[in-house]
Formats: sequence, structure tokens, C-alpha cells
Amino acid sequence: MKDTQGDLWHIDAIKAIASQLIVWHHLVAYGPMAETVYPHVEDLTDWLYSHARQAVQAFLVVGGYLAARSFCSARSPGASRIALSACRA
Repeated sequence: MKDTQGDLWHIDAIKAIASQLIVWHHLVAYGPMAETVYPHVEDLTDWLYSHARQAVQAFLVVGGYLAARSFCSARSPGASRIALSACRA
């Protein structure tokens, strides 16, 4: 049986990086840590605050792709004919 998870290492890496950017965005945007860190690393804090929030979209899109891909198994009870035909394309 072929290991399909090994084929998706780059997808998993994108999801892992996006999740870490979300955590860092929350650290610099919310709570007491944001005020403590800002004077020391202003440029990084500004970048994370303005750009890291886009990681949420990347995380959700990759998660949706992985969820849809899980239906590509013929053994999946929730898979319809349409979904399975799309998996073969």
C-alpha cells in the first residue's frame, strides 16, 4: 500500500508554518506580552501584526484541501461519486 502522507510533506509544512505565524501574531497583537515586546522589536512586531494574519487564510485553505483529499479514498463512507471522480482527475 502506497504511503500518501509522504507525498504531502510540503502541504503539511505550509500548514505548520501558518499555524506558527498565527501564534506569533496573537503574541504581538493581544495581551500583556504585546506591550512588553513592542519597544524591543518594533519592525518584527509591525510585520507580524500586519501580515501574519493572512496565515489564517492559508491555514484554512490547506486544511480544507486536506479534508477534501481525505474523501478520495473509495473506502470513505461519505464520498460521493462526484467527489471520487474529481479525485481521479
